[in-house]
Amino acid sequence: MPLSEQQATELAKAYTSASARLGQFRSDNIAKLSPGERSDLEHAEWTMIGISSKLITTAVGLSLDAMEGDLNNITEAANKALSVVRSIDSIQNILTVSGAMITMGGAIASGHPQAIISAATALSAAADACTHHQ
Repeated sequence: MPLSEQQATELAKAYTSASARLGQFRSDNIAKLSPGERSDLEHAEWTMIGISSKLITTAVGLSLDAMEGDLNNITEAANKALSVVRSIDSIQNILTVSGAMITMGGAIASGHPQAIISAATALSAAADACTHHQ
């Protein structure tokens, strides 16, 4: 089953919102962050914007035939990660979750169902781990 336009839009919104949160965190904590941390956050922020854009323009046609039951898991993982990114204040946790989101975006762009399932599972686990370690 192809990723629907609505699902692609929901995922794109999650990535855009997470990117905005990273930018806000970076701005709010600029004095506390090392140059490397600022750079990592900015890189993650722009990568997520790129993934969001790619989802909007190409994911509609992405064929995910082998993943019928997993489409909801992908959306749930992205939304869970977005919730965590909105609520955590630890640079390490933000980088962990944003890194997992970027990995999932890359997997979606690749079109490989097993990579997408694996990345969604890893994203959900990263979000859970960061929620428990706040």
